[in-house]
Amino acid sequence: MLGDPTKETVGQFLERWLRDSVAPSVRPSTLVGYTTNVRRHIVPVIGKLPLRKLNPAHLQALYAQKLEEGLAPATVRYIHAALHRALGQAVRWGLLPRNPADAVDRPRGASPDMKVLTPEEAAELPAVALDAGLPRIRFHDLRHTAASLLLAAGEHPKVVQETLGHSSITLTMDTYSHVLPGLKKQAAARMDEILAASKGKAR
Repeated sequence: MLGDPTKETVGQFLERWLRDSVAPSVRPSTLVGYTTNVRRHIVPVIGKLPLRKLNPAHLQALYAQKLEEGLAPATVRYIHAALHRALGQAVRWGLLPRNPADAVDRPRGASPDMKVLTPEEAAELPAVALDAGLPRIRFHDLRHTAASLLLAAGEHPKVVQETLGHSSITLTMDTYSHVLPGLKKQAAARMDEILAASKGKAR
């Protein structure tokens, strides 16, 4: 049972949006990406605001804060994309007269400088790894390790695709399919949390 929509906070609305709109219409890995952005980056900053009082200035300040915290510009753009989609649904549900995200400048920002090893430093890496007790690996294995860790940590697959320079997100997801079972379990666990919270509020 829904409460008074005039008193619904941004956080409450986003949880309802994830449960009723996103979960039935996207893949589990996509749900994980949306849920991570909502719970890790959006709700802690603007989640307690009344939905009806949310304005473009709140969103612009959120994006600026996330960039200052060191998030990659691409990640902040996906936060914007998630909010734009969610608030568009709020408009269609009659909760907002217009989408505040329409009036916000899409985050751009400069990508962080790449740190490149010299040939001499690169040549020393295998020896350092062996000294540390790590298995013998190729440089290409480091790339796979970084991508796998990012996906496992909940980073959006599109960000990983752009980081790796893959031509399509399909290539990224096919290459790192070994990470997907874990993502699906995370998505299932988060859906259980959403449904449990919803049942608790309905009582």
